[in-house]
Amino acid sequence: MPRQTADQDDLIAQAVGQAIAAQRETAKYTQEQLAEAIGVGVQQLSRFERGAVTPSVQRLYQIADALGCRIDELLMSSSKRQLDQEAVLAQELSGLESSDRDVIAAVTRTLATHMRGRMKKRAR
Repeated sequence: MPRQTADQDDLIAQAVGQAIAAQRETAKYTQEQLAEAIGVGVQQLSRFERGAVTPSVQRLYQIADALGCRIDELLMSSSKRQLDQEAVLAQELSGLESSDRDVIAAVTRTLATHMRGRMKKRAR
């Protein structure tokens, strides 16, 4: 598998950082509280959240534990892999009522059909 470019690495670091910040806000933690919980300084946590530094796998586990989320929730938002994107969508649908999922499924089918049509036109 080819090595990702520095730009791709930066985008991944930024997406992971944004996911950490979003989960922290959802958990109603301040940066100070989360930094203390995982044993780093506020500046280091800020670097993680800005995407300036990518946390190690071990640190991601600590962050997920402190925030009460799954580690994949911190990683999946940056993935372009179809299986990961499907898992993110499944997570978004969980907890919704059946009728709401039906509406979302219908809209998704309509959009997918439209996008496939656009792809066919471009291929001509």
